[in-house]
Amino acid sequence: MTGDEIMGEKGALLKERYRLETQIQEGGFGTAWLARDEMLNISVAVKEYSSTDPKSKEKFLKEARNLARFTQEAGIVNVRDYLEENGAVYLVMEYLEGQDLKSYIEENGTLSFERAAQLLCPVMDTLIKLHGEGILHRDISPDNIRVLPDGSMKLLDFGSAIDMEQREGKTVTVTVKKGYAPYEQYMDKSLQGPWTDVYALCATIYQCITGRTPMDSLQRSFRDELEPPSRLGGEISPYQEEVLMKGLAVRADHRIRTVEELQQRLFQESPRPTESEKPKVTVSRKRRAQRKPPKYRRKKTTIAAVLLGVIGGIILFSAAGISYFQNPYRIEDSDWIELSEETVTEKMVKRIGRDKEVRGMLLNKCVLNNETLELFTELDSVTEIRLNNCTGFTSLEPLSKMENLEYIDFSQIENFDGNQYFSGDFSGIKELAVTSTDLGNGTSFLKNFPGLTRLYMGNCKGVEDLEFLGGMKELTRLSFSNMELDGVKADPLSDCTKLEVVNYSKTGLSDLSWTASCKNLRELQADQCQIVDLSPLEACKGLTTLSLSGNQISDISSLRGLSELLTVDLSQNAISDITGMEGKTKLQDFDISENQVADLSPLKDSAGLHILDVKKNKLTEIGTVENFPKLLNLYADQNEIADLTPINGCKDLAYLGISENQISSLDACRGLIELKMLFAGNNQISSIDPLEGCTNLTNLELQNNQIRDLSALGNQFQELVHLNISHNRAADLSPLADCVKLSVLVGDHNEITSLEGLENKSSLKAVVLNDNQIRETDPLGSSFNQLVYLDLGNNQVSDISPLSNLTMGKAVLLLENNQIKEIQSLPSHIEYQALILYGNPIVELSALEAFEKVNSIWDILYFSYQAGQDYTLVGNSGYKENLYIVDAPVEQQAALQRQIKESRSRFSSDPNFVTAQEADANMEAYRKELLKTWNGEREDEK
Repeated sequence: MTGDEIMGEKGALLKERYRLETQIQEGGFGTAWLARDEMLNISVAVKEYSSTDPKSKEKFLKEARNLARFTQEAGIVNVRDYLEENGAVYLVMEYLEGQDLKSYIEENGTLSFERAAQLLCPVMDTLIKLHGEGILHRDISPDNIRVLPDGSMKLLDFGSAIDMEQREGKTVTVTVKKGYAPYEQYMDKSLQGPWTDVYALCATIYQCITGRTPMDSLQRSFRDELEPPSRLGGEISPYQEEVLMKGLAVRADHRIRTVEELQQRLFQESPRPTESEKPKVTVSRKRRAQRKPPKYRRKKTTIAAVLLGVIGGIILFSAAGISYFQNPYRIEDSDWIELSEETVTEKMVKRIGRDKEVRGMLLNKCVLNNETLELFTELDSVTEIRLNNCTGFTSLEPLSKMENLEYIDFSQIENFDGNQYFSGDFSGIKELAVTSTDLGNGTSFLKNFPGLTRLYMGNCKGVEDLEFLGGMKELTRLSFSNMELDGVKADPLSDCTKLEVVNYSKTGLSDLSWTASCKNLRELQADQCQIVDLSPLEACKGLTTLSLSGNQISDISSLRGLSELLTVDLSQNAISDITGMEGKTKLQDFDISENQVADLSPLKDSAGLHILDVKKNKLTEIGTVENFPKLLNLYADQNEIADLTPINGCKDLAYLGISENQISSLDACRGLIELKMLFAGNNQISSIDPLEGCTNLTNLELQNNQIRDLSALGNQFQELVHLNISHNRAADLSPLADCVKLSVLVGDHNEITSLEGLENKSSLKAVVLNDNQIRETDPLGSSFNQLVYLDLGNNQVSDISPLSNLTMGKAVLLLENNQIKEIQSLPSHIEYQALILYGNPIVELSALEAFEKVNSIWDILYFSYQAGQDYTLVGNSGYKENLYIVDAPVEQQAALQRQIKESRSRFSSDPNFVTAQEADANMEAYRKELLKTWNGEREDEK
C-alpha cells in the first residue's frame, strides 16, 4: 500500500498488486471489495477483515485454510492469495458472476426433482471429496450455492466447516441455519458427520422443488409436520420422495448416512447426467438488476454473494444481516436468538428487545435470575422460547405475561417444582415441550395450560397420572416418548376430543378405549405398549396413519371400516389373519413383518400400494402381489416362498427382498427394468440369466445359492455398486469387467481362480474373496486408489508384488494361509489397520520397520512363528498393542517376548501368542464385523 493511500479505501493497492475498486458491502467485522489484480489484469474478490478479536480472526483464518486445501476443486470458490497489511487481513478469491441458487429459484420458479438433483450433482461430488478429507461443511443452503452463467456450481461459505477428526470428543460450536440444519447441529456435543451435510443437502433440494424452506428440525424433533413435497405440488415420484424424506429424517441414525449413498439413490430412477448432459442454466444480469428483492430475501450483487458465501460465518450482507450485527445473538439467516453458556444480563435482554424481528429464543446452559426473567415481559415479538439445562431462577411465571408467547420448551431443569415454576396463568400458551426433566411432585402444574393445542413430553420422570389432560379441551397433538407409564390410566385422553395426532410409543399405555371419543384422530403411533384390543379404533373413521408395532395384537378385524388408511405398521405382533384390511383402496404403505401371516388376499383391493413389508411370516405364495401395479418396495425375506411369478406385473419395482426363501428361479424378474436393489441370498438359485435386462441394479445380493455363471452381469451393468455372491460356485469374474461403478465385491467361498475382470476398477473399495482358488494378483496392479479392504485369505497366492501400486491411505489387508514368501512390495505409506499374514512362509519381516503410519494402539498384526526369524524387526515396527504371533512353541514364547520388548523400549504390551485354530476363529469373527460395516444394515434400505 502506498503512503498516500488509506487502508480500506477505494483505490488502495494491496501487496502492490490488488487495487480496491468498489466496496460491495460492509458488515460488523469486515468489508467486501471488488478489486483488480494488476499483475494478471483480472477482476478478483477481496475480503478485508479488520477486527482485533483473536477468536474471530482465527475463525477467518480457519476458513481461509479450509478453502485453500481445496483450491483446485472445481466445485469450490478458488482462493488466490492471503495477506496482512496495516493491522488488517485480506483474503483474495476468484471473481464469480452469476447468482445464488436461492435467487435462481425465485426468478425461474420451482424445479422438478430430477432437474434439481442433476443441477446439484457437482455439489454432491464436491461434498464427497470434502468428507473424504474429513471436512464437514455444515452450512449448505440455496444461498450458499453459486450458479455460474455456464451452468456450473460452486459451493460457498466455509465459516462453519469443521474437521471431523480434530473435533472428536470435543464441544462443537452450535452453528445453525434454520430449516437447513439437522437436529444434531443444535447440540454442542452431538455426533456430527457426513449425515449432517446430507440433511442440509436434502433440505436444499426440498426448497428447489417446493419453493419452501423445510420446517425447522428442532421443531420437528417433537412434532414432525414436514409436508412431503408431493403435497405441496412438487414434481417428484413416490420413490424419489421416499429417498428425499429419508435424507431429511430428524434422527441421524434414521437418515441416509453419506452423500455418496444419497447420490446413488437419487439417480436410481433417472441416470446421473454425463458432462454433456448436465443441465445448463442461464443467469440474466438484466433481470437480476431490475428485480426488487422480496421481503426477508438477501439483497446481493454479483460479487457480494461470493463474499457472503466465503465468509458466511462472519458476515451477512443484507438488511437482515445488518440487523444481525446490531443484535449479535441472532442465529445467522434466521429470526432466532441463541445464547449458549452465558449469564443472561439486563443489558442483553434489552438489546434483544430492540430487535423486533426476533421470533424465537434458544437458551442453552445459561444462567438467568428471576429479575432478568421479569424483563422477558418486554419481548413482545417473541413467540417461542426454549430453555435447555438453564439455572439461576426459581420461577418461570414471567413467561405467562409475554404478550405473544405461544410455545415453551424446557429440558434438563434441575430441582424442578412445577407448581412453583409455573404458578401463573399460562392459558395463552399453545404448545409445550417438556423433556429430560424429573417432574418431582407430579404434573398438576400442567392444569395451568388449558389452551394447549400441542403437548410433547419425553424422557420425564414423576408422571403418575394423566389427569391434567382433562382440562385440555383444545389439544390436537400429543406425544409421550421414552416414559414409563405402566399402570397409568389413559381414560383422561377421552376428554381431548379434538386430538388429531397421538404418539405414546414405549410407554406401557395398553388401553385404546379413549380413541372411541376422538373421532378426529388422523395419526396414532403406539409401538411396544402391550396393546391387545383394537376394537375402540372402529370409531376413528378418519385415521390415515396407524403404527402399532411390537404389541400383542392377534385380531385386526376392527380395522375393516377404516377406509382412509394410508400407512399401517403392525409388525412384530401375533397376527396370523389380516382380515380387516379389505377395501383399503388408499393404502400406500403396509408393514406386517414378523408375524404369522400365511394369506395376503385381504389386501387385494389396495392397488395403490407402494411399500409392502411381509418379511418373517409364514407365506408360501404371494399371488395377491399381482394386484399391486404401483409397488415400489417389496420386503418378503424369511418366508417359504417358491414362486415369484406375481411380481412380474410390478413394473415400477425398485427394491425386492426375497432372501431366505425357497426360490429356485428368478424368471419373474425379466422385464423389471426399474429394479435397483435385489436381495435374494439363501435360496436355491442356480441361474441369474433372467437379470440380463435389469441393468439399473445398484445392489445385488445372491449369497448362499448355487450360481456358477456370472455372464449375465456382463451386459451393461454399469450402475452396479454392491455385489455379494458369497458361498456360491462361481469361478470366473471376467463378466464384471464392464461394472465400472462396482464399489463392494463379496465373493468368498466360491471356486474363483483369477481376478480377471477387476482391472482398472478405480471405484472398488472392498474386495472380499477369501476361501477361493486364486493364485495371481496381477489385476490389482492397476488403479485402485479407493480400495481400503482386501481379503484374499485362504487362497493360493504367492506373489503380492502387484499390491505395490496401491495408493490408499488406510487399508485392511487379510492374506492369511497363502503361499507368500516376501512382503517387501507392500507400500510403506499405507496405514494397515489390520495386516493378517499368518499361515504364510514369509522369509523375513524387515518390511514392517518401514511402515510409516501404524497406529500403535489400534492397528492389528498377525504372523506365524518361524524358527530363525529376526524378531527385533517386529519390535522395531509400530505395532504395539495388537501383535499376534501364531503357533509359536510354548518353550520359545518367553524368549520371543524378551526379544521383541528389548528391541523397542516403548513397546507397551506383551505380544499375544495364539494357535492357528484360535487365529482362524478370531478372523471369522473379525470378518463378520467387517462385512456388517460394508454391507450395512438391510433396514437402512427401507
